[in-house]
Amino acid sequence: MNRPAIGQHPARIVLFDINPPFEILAGRSICDALENVLCVGSSLAGLSRIPLFGMYVLTTFPDMILPLTHVRNNCVRLYTALQDIRTLLDESLPDRSPTEMGQCLAQGLLEACRQFQRYIGNVQQASLNFNQLEVIVLTAHPGGYVQQNLKDLPSQVDLTLLKRILSVKVNSSMSESIDTASQETMAVDGATEDYSGLVDMLCLECDQVSLHRFFYSWLTDTLSESEHLHVLLPPPTPADTELLIKCDVLEKMLNPQRLPCHNRYSLDVDASICKYVYPTPSKAVGMTVSIHKLKTVCSIPRSALCESVLFGLPLVAVPTACWTIDWEELETNQNNFNALCAELVANDSVLLLQLLDVNSPTGAVPYSSSSSGTSVSTKSTAGNVSSRQLSASGYFIMIPSDNRTLLLKSVVSAELLLPSSRSQIMKPLTKESELCIQASLSQLDSCDHFNPLKFSTGLFSALKRCSLPKYALDKGWAAKRKIELKRLNKVSCVEPMVPSSPKVARPGNRLTANMWSNPLSNVVKKASKPSSRQSDNNSRQSAVKNNISKMSWKSGFVND
Repeated sequence: MNRPAIGQHPARIVLFDINPPFEILAGRSICDALENVLCVGSSLAGLSRIPLFGMYVLTTFPDMILPLTHVRNNCVRLYTALQDIRTLLDESLPDRSPTEMGQCLAQGLLEACRQFQRYIGNVQQASLNFNQLEVIVLTAHPGGYVQQNLKDLPSQVDLTLLKRILSVKVNSSMSESIDTASQETMAVDGATEDYSGLVDMLCLECDQVSLHRFFYSWLTDTLSESEHLHVLLPPPTPADTELLIKCDVLEKMLNPQRLPCHNRYSLDVDASICKYVYPTPSKAVGMTVSIHKLKTVCSIPRSALCESVLFGLPLVAVPTACWTIDWEELETNQNNFNALCAELVANDSVLLLQLLDVNSPTGAVPYSSSSSGTSVSTKSTAGNVSSRQLSASGYFIMIPSDNRTLLLKSVVSAELLLPSSRSQIMKPLTKESELCIQASLSQLDSCDHFNPLKFSTGLFSALKRCSLPKYALDKGWAAKRKIELKRLNKVSCVEPMVPSSPKVARPGNRLTANMWSNPLSNVVKKASKPSSRQSDNNSRQSAVKNNISKMSWKSGFVND
């Protein structure tokens, strides 16, 4: 069974309502969060999670700031559009008086649908990346107010193009002071019954965590046409078949390997840059790489560490055995390492570390965990270093063990964390399912510990299948080789064959083999034609023999 490989991510158009009671601070926070997610979406390799994006600003009329455009590799244009919105907020919002946005919202929604319809009509195979349009209305008004204004929506709107209309009420200090209880319970007349099923309402707090969670949900895979995973359990009873449980796999984080600075989120024993810059080991001779420096941030109780936030290749840290270090320094370092492991085990805690920036002269961390990362100064606080020289700094976890070693693994940061797109509802267990699972699990073997040497994945066979020719893996070919080897052993024990046999090499003939023949196979011996030099030598030898025979015959005749 197969499932579609391409997720159906919708095209998105944001209708940004900046009419009062919307605040400037909330607008800036939304622009910063949009800038972050669009920057990640434009740099993320693979299938585009945000294929198309557009933006309108709703004032007295819908002002198109950004038409529908591709997000991939288009960071400059997206950044410029958000800068225009920031300028519009600073110039227009303080002097704006409350106005009715009903007609403006309906007109903006109509223009968004028409623009999407024109786009899919001009682009071929557009449905491979996106199939519908999602309109997000960011406003300080409640969802009932937005839904009630859909009565002004013209009848020319093609509802089949819309996946949904999401009304997002952004809470702020001014909007919370307004009594919106009557607006939330506002009755929706019959003219909007056709559109009420398309409108989803969401209330969003204007803080960094809430905005990050909302906008990063655009990067999650929302494909629900097929399940992702099948779990096979033993049959509960001999009369039953295998118990099949179908699951969907949800992404917990973005894959750092799809980002340009992926090497800052993982540590390798050998430099990961070598395999991209230097394809052969001979060219890598003399190359040097910087020593990784990890700065401790804090200690965390081991029970508070969730396994779902750890990723990457696990590495084991041990005290160094570098021969260039003095003996006293080596001994002191080993004692400190052992003391660190013992203390962490005693406290049942782990260490959180951050990779230092090697480009900075002091090795300072470019961005702190509390900063939003939206505004980057041209000068670094650690020195006169350009912001373009600063790179990302990933976080790592060191987990101690009883044998005086530390397990080093990467840990998810705020930029890589994806929100959970589906909430699991805790329903009470049914007795039938509980007994069925218990009967199935009772048939499994129990292991006291996991020993990797007892579990093989078939890697060796797979590598041989990829590297060796097809005839070498054929069982029939192996049987023929066995028979051929037996025949060769018998031939080697038999007396030499008669010279008249064509398969025996005669004097003056060369033994040649086919270029595809196996060294252990029976080499087909072919009698090649003698060369011109060899034929001259043979003729000379025969002439000498004839002269000698003639001379011996004459001498014998005279003596007689």
